[in-house]
Amino acid sequence: WNDGKAIGALVDAVGPGLCPDWEDWDPKKAKQNAKEALDAAEKWLGVPQLIKPDEITNPKVDEMSMMTYLSQFPNAKLKAGAPLRPRLNPNRVRAYGPG
Repeated sequence: WNDGKAIGALVDAVGPGLCPDWEDWDPKKAKQNAKEALDAAEKWLGVPQLIKPDEITNPKVDEMSMMTYLSQFPNAKLKAGAPLRPRLNPNRVRAYGPG
C-alpha cells in the first residue's frame, strides 16, 4: 500500500477505468498516487476518505484504520458519468506489415 499502486489497482478493479494506468505509476510519487486513487474512490464510488494519502503511504500505517477504509469497497457502486479511461499500455501495441 505504501507506494499508492495497490489502492489504485483496487479502485480500478471496482470501477474499471477510474485508475487504468496504476501499473505505470511512479512508486516515488506515493502520495500523489494515493491521492488520485482516494479522490476517485470518494467522488465516483462513494467511498469516504477515512484515511489520508499521507497516512496510507506511511510505512507505519495504522492497520485498523486501513482495514476500516478497505471495508468500504465491497459495497461501492460506480456512479453515472464517471470519467472512465481505457488502459494505455504501449507494450501491448502490435503493428504488422511493412512499415
